[in-house]
Formats: sequence, C-alpha cells, structure tokens
Amino acid sequence: MNNISLPNLKSIHLKDFSLYPNCGGLDFHYDFVKGVNMIVGGNGMGKTTLINLIKYGLIGNYKEARTVRIFKDEEKFNRVQLNDKYFAKRMDQTYERNNFATLTIQFYLGKTLFIVKRGLEKIQIEEVQVKYPKEECKNLEGEIVTQRTYQNSKDRRGYLQYNFEQEVIKASGLSSFDSLIFLVNDILFFGEDRGLVFWNNDVQKELSSKFFIDPKLDKERTAFLLKKRAHDTKARQTSEKIRTIVDAIKSVEDIDNIDSEENQTQNKNYYSELNEVRKKIDSHENAIRKIQDERVGLEEEYKTLNASRIKTHKSIGEIDLLISKEEEKIYENLWQELNPKYDIYVAQLKTNSKCPICNQGVQNSLIKKLSTDECFYCEQPIKIKNESSEDLIKLKQESELLLNKRRNFEKNQNIIEDELKKLDARFRRKSQELFGLKSEKRKLEFALEAKNENTELSENASNEPDDYFKEGLLAQIRKLEEEKERQYDLSKQFAKEVRSIEKKIEEAQVEAISELSKIFNSYAGKFLGMKCDLTYDSNNSSREKYFIPKIDGYPRLSEEEFSESQRFFVDLSFRLSILRFFYTDPAFFLCETPDSSLDISYENNAAEVFLEFLKKPNTLVISSNFNNSEFLDHIIEKSEKIGVINLLKIGKQSIIQSDNKKLEILSTKIEKKINEKSTESK
Repeated sequence: MNNISLPNLKSIHLKDFSLYPNCGGLDFHYDFVKGVNMIVGGNGMGKTTLINLIKYGLIGNYKEARTVRIFKDEEKFNRVQLNDKYFAKRMDQTYERNNFATLTIQFYLGKTLFIVKRGLEKIQIEEVQVKYPKEECKNLEGEIVTQRTYQNSKDRRGYLQYNFEQEVIKASGLSSFDSLIFLVNDILFFGEDRGLVFWNNDVQKELSSKFFIDPKLDKERTAFLLKKRAHDTKARQTSEKIRTIVDAIKSVEDIDNIDSEENQTQNKNYYSELNEVRKKIDSHENAIRKIQDERVGLEEEYKTLNASRIKTHKSIGEIDLLISKEEEKIYENLWQELNPKYDIYVAQLKTNSKCPICNQGVQNSLIKKLSTDECFYCEQPIKIKNESSEDLIKLKQESELLLNKRRNFEKNQNIIEDELKKLDARFRRKSQELFGLKSEKRKLEFALEAKNENTELSENASNEPDDYFKEGLLAQIRKLEEEKERQYDLSKQFAKEVRSIEKKIEEAQVEAISELSKIFNSYAGKFLGMKCDLTYDSNNSSREKYFIPKIDGYPRLSEEEFSESQRFFVDLSFRLSILRFFYTDPAFFLCETPDSSLDISYENNAAEVFLEFLKKPNTLVISSNFNNSEFLDHIIEKSEKIGVINLLKIGKQSIIQSDNKKLEILSTKIEKKINEKSTESK
C-alpha cells in the first residue's frame, strides 16, 4: 500500500474576479478552518464556481486524467479539460481589469506548503512558491505557458507547470500528478451531478490499481501488459504477412501458363493444398491459444471461489460454535429439570418405536405425542423447546445466509468444472486435428520438394523463374511461421508475469478490506442506522473485482437498490473512508449541497457523517442554498470550528434575489449562529 499525503487547504485569495464584485475592491481572501467551511448563497450566485476555483488552484483546469498511453517510449497526455473560458465567461465583461484576474491558493501536502498563483482570464500557472519543513520558501522557475500549450507540448520539462507537478509528486508520495487529478475530481469532491464511485468501474479500477497497492506493482503490471500486447500485435502482423505471401503464390499459379497442362495442374494442386493446410493450421493454433487463455481465466475464478468457499465454511463453523454457546447459556437453568438424554430417547422412539427404558415396543398413540411440545412420559408442557433469544435468532439467520452462500460457491464451482471439461475436450480435439494437419503439411512439402528436384531444367526452362519464385516465397513463409511462434511464446511469458502480479495485487486488496470495512461502517452506519460493511468481489456484469457495499449483511450490486439520499451518503461514506484509511496528515473534502435530497428524518444522520470525518483535524467544505433545512443547524450546532463564505454579500444578486427579504433573513440567521458558535469556541 502506498503511503500518500492528500491536500489540505490553508487559504484562497481572489483578485479582480468580477463574479464577486462586493468584496472590498474585488479583493477576496478566506482562511480555511480545520472544521466546517460553509459556502452559502442563492441559485446562480457562484457556489459551484467557487468550488471549481478551489479545484483549479490545486490541479489546474482538468476534470479527468485518463490512462497515459505509451508510444515509442514517449508519454502522451490524455487529460480532459474544462473550457478555457470557463472562468472568463463568469466575469462582468464591463469590468476593465478582467485580464488581471488571478487566484492564489495555499495548501499543504504533508508538512510542505504550496502557494500557487493562477490566471483566470488565461488558464495558466503564473507563480509557485514551495516551503519544505525547516527550509526557506523558494520560488519555482520555469517558462509560463497556458495549460493547453503545456498539454500539447512534447517536451514539457522547461515549463513552470511541469516543475510544479514534480514538486507535488515529491511531497505527496503519489506516483504521478494524474493521480492527484483523479483523487481531487473523483474522491475529494462530491459534486451536484452525484457521480457515484461504488458503481463506476473505471473509478474503482483506478482506486484498486493505484492506491491500495504498492504503485511499483501497477507499473510492473502495466509494463508487462504492454509488452504482451506488443508481441500479440507482432504475431498478428506476421500472420498477415503469411497470408499476403500465400495470396501472392496463388496469383502466380493463376497466371502460370508456361508449364504443360499436366504439370501445371500438378503444381497448382500441390501449392493450393499446401496453402489451404497452412491456413487451417493457423486457424487451429489461434483456437488452441484462445482455449488456453480461457482456461487460465476459469482456473483463476475457480481458485477464488474455492478460497471464498473455504472462508465461508470456516465462518459457518465459528457461527455454529456461537450458537451452541448461546443455547447453553439459555438452557443452563433448565437442564436440571429436563433429562439431557430426552432428545436421544425421542429419536429412538421415532426410529424403532421401542421404549428407551425397557426396549419393548410401544403403541402408536405414544409415537404421535412426540410431535407435540408435551413430555411423552408425563404429558406436561416442555418449556425448553420454545426458549430462544434475539442473539440466537440472528446467529441462526446468519448461519443460514452463510450456508446459502457456500452452496452458491459450490454451485458456481460445479459450473466452472463443467466448462473446464468442455474446454479440455475441445483442446484435445483441436490438438489432434492440428497434429494431423502438420503431418499433412510435411507430406505436401516433401512431395513438392521431391518434384522440383526430379524436374529436368531443360524441360522446364521457361517455367524455372516461377518455381524459384514460389520456393523463395515458401521459405519466407516457413521463416515467418517460426517468428510468429516466437512472438506468441514471448506473449505467453509476459501474460504469466501479468497474472503473477495481479495475484499479488488481489492479496493486497484483501488485506486492506477488513480495515477499510470497519471505517466504512463508522460513516455509512451513522447515516443508515444499521451495520454496513465492504466486500471486495465481482459484480454481475464483470469478472473483475470491485469494492461493493454490504448493508445489514446483503451486498448492494447496483445503485437502484438504494433510495436517492441513501445512495448519495453511502457513496460519500466510502470516499470519506478512503481518506481516513490513508490518513497521515490532515486533508480536505468538498461536497456540494449535501442536504438537497434529504428528508427530515435523515438530516441529523447526514450531519453525523460529516462530523465523524472531522474527528481528525480535517477541512470540510460544503455548499448550501438558503433554505429551512435542519441539516445546517445540526452542522453548526455540533461543529467545534466553523467558518462561512456568504455569497449573498460578496456575489452579484439577481433582481428577484435582491427583492426577496427571506434570503436576507436566512443569511443573517446563519451568520448569527456561526458567529455565536465561533465566540463560544474561543
């Protein structure tokens, strides 16, 4: 697992940004508190823009960093950017200093302080200062260019943005700046579009391969995978060359009118048959390779199922032991009244209809009494049969769930075993057919070589060039076939390395899941009011493994299994769990309008989720519209430290908003509560 430091916000400073005209000469400054930082305002006042400004200060105008492509040892960027004019379009076009608009953000990565100044009219870094612990603050050097110019440059090493990104990688412990772009956009920020992590395979894959394992493993896997694909490509290209040569031979045969009719027919038959056999051999070899690849995948799936079955079987044993102990605890005061052998006697009566005392036959009327809750001897009620407890009921329910789970594992294993048997049968059949085809190929090649050796040059003088030409092509085919086999052998070697690394990656995931699951329960459990776990397993649509939420013991494979607010806060809980899991230093989390989908019954629970995040000295930034939601009251009341950015005061109001007195009342009410809270904390 990688030891990483996540960004922690210190302050933001906006200069000449005319979207917020009422902030003292267009000079806005805010110091983030280690606690709740609220951005409040009406619709269209710039809450989302302010959050995007924070993100822009940290990572630039990037909304996605896709996988880096490698071509001829050169890295190619594939980052997705917001519109270059995103901030410029939000400025007042009548303001004469728009081209001077800047954002300066200060944030920590671990103990290292970054002070980054960026342009808002032009998307570019203009100045960067870095202060490492016990060192003087230093200015980074480098040419200032727009982000788009930087993006399109082949050699970026002389640019200020490149030097900034390298310092971030060094201070954060991340494998690349792209990793920070991913974390800020997909984990540290929960936007109004409510893009969910749990059910996004691309995000989950990025998480699993980059952050819960040693990043060296992912680099090695990527390197081996690229090499495997390169050799597969070369093998396919070689096959294409062979087919091209075969077509050339066929063309020569079609236009060859020099030989005698008898020799021409004989040559054509030999060459045509040999070419057809080669095609069949190529087809069979490809089919065998596919069978082998499919078998490897099924074997890995079988091993995973078997490991899960064994683990479940062990859990069943542990539950059964707990059931026995719980029953002993319930029955310990009753065993003095009930003979411990009573159940044995009943079983004997049912089995052979004989008295357990004198071993003589008994009447059917006595046997019928055994199905009642009365003693077969004295006919008085037996209380023990009805004794139970909530814990015992839950344990038995859990045991039944585990038994069903084990049966499903065994059922899926049986299905895989049947598939493996079918694959083995296909493999044997194809291998036998391939052996026969290769034997046929050798016979045809021998016959063709023998014919050419026995043919007199004088009798075929006019045909000699074509025969030599064809022989040369056949020699090329033999050479290419050897090269194709060599490429496929190399591909198999690298595929084996990939599988070996993937096994290590999966082991690392399993090791982390237990701890992460406990953290997840501390968040999601507060919102839902029931036990919440994480499992690392495949979903219905893929064999690849992902983190899946388990609520009250049941995995939720799709977002439709939750209500709207539940899915949002379960997903949000997972993000906060990740931040706690990697916690080495304070970090931040951004969430837009978390109260927008809540009903009254969940508002307090939602506040508790965020307050759990603040048990560590983290920075929480949340935005909210002015409304009568109790969520804000809960947050303000229970937060130890709280700050506010009131966009109603610094932003530009519409005519409707300026005429609405309720907005002013709500704004004053919120600020009063926050100020009172701040006074109390002092």
